[in-house]
Amino acid sequence: MKKHCSRILIIAISLLLACPLTACKKKSETKATHIKGGSTKKVDKDAPKEIESTELISLSIKSSTIASVGVEEYEGLEYGVYYFEFEVDLKTKEGSGSYRFEKQYEEDEAVDHEFSADEDFMIKLEKIIRDGGISRLNGNHNKTNGIQDIYGYRVSAVYASGEKISCSDNSSNWISLETTKELNDLFREASGVA
Repeated sequence: MKKHCSRILIIAISLLLACPLTACKKKSETKATHIKGGSTKKVDKDAPKEIESTELISLSIKSSTIASVGVEEYEGLEYGVYYFEFEVDLKTKEGSGSYRFEKQYEEDEAVDHEFSADEDFMIKLEKIIRDGGISRLNGNHNKTNGIQDIYGYRVSAVYASGEKISCSDNSSNWISLETTKELNDLFREASGVA
């Protein structure tokens, strides 16, 4: 009987000692996802991949060409980070926008260029977004820890219908160079940047 009780006691003590060790292991696995180079992917499966509305009321795009191949093939594009902002005042129905380009290694010299956007600008902008297939990226967010905010892309768009586009990746740019060039040309022209 004493042998049987000793065995049960040894098993019970072993189990009690094993529980904290198991808990510690889980904590270290959780921390591993936050190390430099670790990545997080979030996907909103309900985000629409096609937008019915053609009336944009706000748009914010960051598009980096720093890690892109073939930038020199697109006249007017350079290696750097492009920022395109657009918004419609819902009371006056007037649009305004801003354009910023941060050339690689010369980020401190970048200047914001603001402008008023007419109806023709708004129609062209919506067509570029639609033809560029940006809505197909909707709901996808990828983040790689430990890298600078000079890579990848970020899109936030709201339509009059209430439809939205929200997507980002801080390491890879899934917006095509052709679409980035079209946005660049449109925003540069509207802001008077030569």
